[in-house]
Amino acid sequence: YIANLLPALDYSDFGKVDMVIEAVFEDINIKHRVVREVEKHMREDAIFASNTSALPITKIAEASVRPEKVIGMHYFSPVDKMQLLEIITTDKTDMETKKAAVDVGLKQGKVVIVVGDGPGFYTTRILAPTLSEAIRMLQEGVDPKKMDKLSKGAGFPVGIATLIDEVGIDVAAHVAEDLQKEFGERFKGGNPEVLKGLVEANCMGRKSKKGLFVYADGSKDRPV
Repeated sequence: YIANLLPALDYSDFGKVDMVIEAVFEDINIKHRVVREVEKHMREDAIFASNTSALPITKIAEASVRPEKVIGMHYFSPVDKMQLLEIITTDKTDMETKKAAVDVGLKQGKVVIVVGDGPGFYTTRILAPTLSEAIRMLQEGVDPKKMDKLSKGAGFPVGIATLIDEVGIDVAAHVAEDLQKEFGERFKGGNPEVLKGLVEANCMGRKSKKGLFVYADGSKDRPV
């Protein structure tokens, strides 16, 4: 698959593509900037897909001149191992765009679900209470390795502490804060400031080589 990639530093070839899938940081202002910037170089019939885990697609589409061609395609970390793909549609997303997104997902070998737009969509909304409880456990001094053991014992394919590191602690903090604002008491539990403190210390998970665990090149050991 890597051999099929054509790296680029500008948008000169974007007029040839059928679909653009962005995966920038979970910040609505950054998403809007990318939509406006990229659409200038896309065909009018091309699709803009956002890989977001919590930001409403309707809000992202507000920056688009073609909101009917905007859709959510939420991939899960690590993308090469996680089969699920959550496709999010808005009231304005046209049928051609929906069908194209599903087709792309199936060609990628994903298990595709299609859901309506809303805070957290389906997957993040059901994961958020687990994340909140994980934050509370960290506050209470529970070892991340024990958290992984408990969650895997309950049927999770990936331990919850490992999952937070894979997703990125900065992303997890942003999602936790946004959903607590949206749902109030229903999603309150641990204090998201715990995650923010880790982010400020540049402990953002695997991508920064330290988070709830410490990662070293060439080693499978992950000290806490």
